[in-house]
Amino acid sequence: MRNAPNDLRGKRAVVTGAASGIGLGIARRMAEAGASVIATDIDARRLSDELARGSYGPVATVHPLDVADIAAVHSVFARIAADGGIDIAVNNAGLAQGADLLATTAQMWHRMMAVNATGCFFCMQAAARAMIAAGGGRIVNISSHSATLGSAGRSAYAATKGAVNAMTRVAAVELACHGIRVNAIAPGPVETPHSNLSHSPERRAAWLKAMPVARYALAEEIGDIAVFLASPAADHITGQILAVDGGYSIAGLRESPKNIS
Repeated sequence: MRNAPNDLRGKRAVVTGAASGIGLGIARRMAEAGASVIATDIDARRLSDELARGSYGPVATVHPLDVADIAAVHSVFARIAADGGIDIAVNNAGLAQGADLLATTAQMWHRMMAVNATGCFFCMQAAARAMIAAGGGRIVNISSHSATLGSAGRSAYAATKGAVNAMTRVAAVELACHGIRVNAIAPGPVETPHSNLSHSPERRAAWLKAMPVARYALAEEIGDIAVFLASPAADHITGQILAVDGGYSIAGLRESPKNIS
C-alpha cells in the first residue's frame, strides 16, 4: 500500500541551498511531511545553526556543498546514497544577481551559470544515478518566473533559469522509464532574508500591483508544493514547470476598460 498523499514517511530527501530562504522553507516542510532531510548549502555555519534549531526535523544530516563544484557534488551525493539512498532531490541552490545586459560582467555570468544551471544539472545527474539503483524517485528543481518573462535586469539570471526549465523537461522524458518524476517550481517573489534586503519599498509595491494575489509567497508555501510534487499524489505528473507566483505570470490587463469595442 502506498503512502497517503503528501506523506513522505520513510523517504530520504536531499535539499540543496537549505540553510536559508526558499531552501530552508522546503526542508522544513519535507521534515514535517515525515521525510528524513539531508540539507546541503555552501554556508556551513548556517547549516549547523539550523540543524541545532531542529529546522530539518528529528532525523537529519547536513553536508556543506558548493553545487558549482562538480566533483564535490558527485562526492557528497555518493556519500548520501551510500548512507541510505536518495528518494527525493530538491535542487534549490541558486544565485541571483541583477544587471542590465550591457552591465553584466563575465564573472557574474559564469558564476550564476555555474551555480544555477551547471549545479542543478549535475545534482540531478548524481541524484538520478542513486534513484535508478533504488528503482525510482522524485526530482524537483527550483526555477523562476524570470525563465519565461522578459524582466529588465535579468538577462543572465533568466538564461540560467531557462536552462533549468529545459533540462527539467528533457530529464523527465529520459528518466520516466526508471520510475523517476522530474518537475520544477517557478516562484514569483518570496519573503526571504534576501528579498527583505534587496527589494525597495518601490519594487515591493510594483510586485504587489502586478500580482492578482497581492502578497509575496512564504518560503514554506514553496515547500508545500515541493512536498506535493515529491509525494504519491503527483505520481502522474512529470516534466512540468509549476508557477507559484500569485498569478503574476498569467495576469493581463488588470483594470477593466470602461468601453470595450
